Amino acid sequence: MNKKAIKILAACVTLVPVIALTIALTASATVAQTDKTWNCLNPRAAAGEPRIAFTGTQDDAQAFFQQTELSETLGGVEVSQWTDGLPITIPTEQAVAEILTGTSHSSSEVMSVYTRTGPGQYAAGTTPAAFAPSGNTATVEQVAVNAVMAGCKPEYLPAVLAMMSGGPNYVDEVYPVGYWQFVAGPYSKEVGFNTGQGSMNPCNPPSMTIGRSFQLCLINLGGAIAGSTNHNMGTLFSRSMLCLAEDPADLPEGWVGANEDCGLSADESMIMLCASSSLSQGNFAPSSYRAMNTGNGGIANKLGGVGKPGKYNVIEYYMRWLGMPGEASGGVPVNATGNCGPTGPMVFVGPPSMVKDIHDSGPLMDGKGFATKNDFYQWVADRGVIPAADFAKYGWYDVLTNNGTAIEPTSGKPYNQLAPDYPVHVLGRADQQLISVHLPRG
Repeated sequence: MNKKAIKILAACVTLVPVIALTIALTASATVAQTDKTWNCLNPRAAAGEPRIAFTGTQDDAQAFFQQTELSETLGGVEVSQWTDGLPITIPTEQAVAEILTGTSHSSSEVMSVYTRTGPGQYAAGTTPAAFAPSGNTATVEQVAVNAVMAGCKPEYLPAVLAMMSGGPNYVDEVYPVGYWQFVAGPYSKEVGFNTGQGSMNPCNPPSMTIGRSFQLCLINLGGAIAGSTNHNMGTLFSRSMLCLAEDPADLPEGWVGANEDCGLSADESMIMLCASSSLSQGNFAPSSYRAMNTGNGGIANKLGGVGKPGKYNVIEYYMRWLGMPGEASGGVPVNATGNCGPTGPMVFVGPPSMVKDIHDSGPLMDGKGFATKNDFYQWVADRGVIPAADFAKYGWYDVLTNNGTAIEPTSGKPYNQLAPDYPVHVLGRADQQLISVHLPRG
């Protein structure tokens, strides 16, 4: 996916003061709130679905939305039909009306991809977004219903609408894929995202509920039910409800935020949808990464830098771990067969101290550093090159190249007609990479 074409719906959303839902209980009131009858709006968008899904008490409504069915394909286990298997906030008419105060969009507006026409200016798309795998369309209100169920506040709704503006980027594969989201720009601070210590843990409301909204929209608007219409094996991302955010204050000198990477201004915000099969975690141990630039430890050894203090690029270490061929500093050869290496653009997420080290390091140890993010992105694209003969050994080669008949973009030839030593950019172009400053400080 070209990061320049990310689906956004940011500056066109107006945040208004939150109107809290309050219920006055007078001395003459005789009906407890648990016994009150509520109209609950429907989170589904299939044709013919009624706007009101259920009418009853909150306890009965919770039971209604927690309905399960036994899945024969999953060995007879229970599978939730309306939720992710956890209790929800009941989507009463009042609760949905409250959350809609967080946007200037009409509740009846059909979701579509907005086009940026200028700084802070956006135009609605003419083609309704299709929510996979069902292909249903949805309105702002239907997305808002799912946001209520996830526990979102009104000020979180702009992010939910933005990430669902084009429908979920659902991958209907048995292959394990999980979903997470990434926010960049001033919005992250405005709504209170945790961008520091413990930011991948639970307990931060915007991170948890915005991330959960995606899962509920996938289930109710896209119709992706485990064991029937959702064939994906899932990953830890599928359960994490993870929505991360970048803190622009932690960017190294000369580097811009991910929102500016994607063509927005510094005062505009974006949310990116990400699908990942795994999370690669770096080794920040004292005898490994933190000893690297002193010429000691395991990473320095892998980079041929033992006994040679300097400014090393830790991403070079990961490139070899990912199976990229090449040669590390100090003349240490890199051995990679390319049998099961990665493909596609890379998203690097790291703490400010590590990102600053990358900024200062330069490609290996030339002392020049990466003055801009674009310098780093170009290095990633150039570093992620392998011979065509090795690429043909990749497990995903047939899928990615249509059995070798797809056209390789730089040569204009089918992959199966490339010379064995032709350089294939398996990590994509420079303008498709992304690095985010995130996680613990220090």
